[in-house]
Amino acid sequence: TGVQTCALPIYVRSVSEIENIRFKRRSFRIGNDSWQKIKDISVNYAVSPSVAVMCAFATVLGRYSKNKDFCINTPIINRVPVVDGAEELIGEFSSFAPVEINAGTGSTFAENALKIQERNWFNVENRFVSGTSILRKISKVRGMSNEALLPIVFTSTIVQNVDDEQVFFDTFGDYSYLISQTPQVYLDHTLVEDKNGILISWHTIDEMFAEGIP
Repeated sequence: TGVQTCALPIYVRSVSEIENIRFKRRSFRIGNDSWQKIKDISVNYAVSPSVAVMCAFATVLGRYSKNKDFCINTPIINRVPVVDGAEELIGEFSSFAPVEINAGTGSTFAENALKIQERNWFNVENRFVSGTSILRKISKVRGMSNEALLPIVFTSTIVQNVDDEQVFFDTFGDYSYLISQTPQVYLDHTLVEDKNGILISWHTIDEMFAEGIP
């Protein structure tokens, strides 16, 4: 039961205490030139661009969190070929996996990013173990069945070295509106790459947080 949530300053103890839940989106775009530099540096340190951004996100969380060892929840593609033709189905075949963060070790950014990368690969290799079942067992042990155990999520849609990925935007056009609203989540960091660079968005339930956060 060593999985710990990030202890950010919050105003209410549980999402269930909020009468009208509304998510607010805050976005920031990094242009192609700067994003390419980030990708090049990431490769030099043997980490993916997604992990580099996740490490930056974790570093920010660590500055505000009471505990420096915590987990961030990450969606993970998990389309299991249990029937013939499963690979031709269209849908969001995803589960999730907690990634452990150690923000108080005094390590460098590159060292922390490499640790996150290794843990992320471990999760991918063990993706057939349901993250939902893990959290249910932890919640049962802790008696937290009505509370969000890992309410902070990092979602990256970046896929490396996929031919014709720009076809999506050429066919459907650019995004006009984005929002992420997930039960038991009050902060979702999303990462979307397009022809203009990278779009970073935070989707938050502001009523959860103490004044000034976020």
